[in-house]
Amino acid sequence: MWKNKRGGILLLGSATLFWILFEKCGNSFFPFVANIQLLVVVILFLWAKSAILFNRPMPELPNLEITEASLLMVADPLRLLINTLLSIARDIYVNRNAKQLFRVSVVLWTISLVGSFLNFFTILYLGIVLGMLIPILYERTYQTKCYSFMTANDLTSFEDR
Repeated sequence: MWKNKRGGILLLGSATLFWILFEKCGNSFFPFVANIQLLVVVILFLWAKSAILFNRPMPELPNLEITEASLLMVADPLRLLINTLLSIARDIYVNRNAKQLFRVSVVLWTISLVGSFLNFFTILYLGIVLGMLIPILYERTYQTKCYSFMTANDLTSFEDR
């Protein structure tokens, strides 16, 4: 995204707009989405009614449906993640793995601590900004250092993995 300047600017601009809209102006996400959907439905209804009155063509809407292939593409990684989490929970509960319990507790406590200081949209916004910034910094600053370190230590086969 950092090499496509137009897409990067669009993503950063829309993320900033949504962050300002939800965090600084005090709007809530779900009522906002519901109101937008209500507005779209009312506009389409009025457009269809006015088309009959003025002998205009009806609005063309595509057939909106989720294909089985796209659903399976999303559901399969989600299923693997859930199964991994359930196996960790089983390992803690059945095998009484104290180390695993400690790790999970530390991760959940850290998420809770960070979540108490930041809102979801702030974390999402920071993730988008850092996701766009880190590749630029790597490419400009650290790429040559990493490659020289890899060639000096004979780690060139690492790139092929």
